Amino acid sequence: MENSKVEQSEVLLTNLIALQDINNEKFTIPHDDVVVTLKTVISLLVATQSEVI
Repeated sequence: MENSKVEQSEVLLTNLIALQDINNEKFTIPHDDVVVTLKTVISLLVATQSEVI
């Protein structure tokens, strides 16, 4: 289960980077989606860390 959460976090962060507009310094997805994705990543990482400790 632990590895699954880490892998999910990695996929979410990779997706955010892939959505960057190469020609402009901005994301091509709405700000709210970025915030929700980052909160999900943080939640997954915190849950994984709690399981390890």
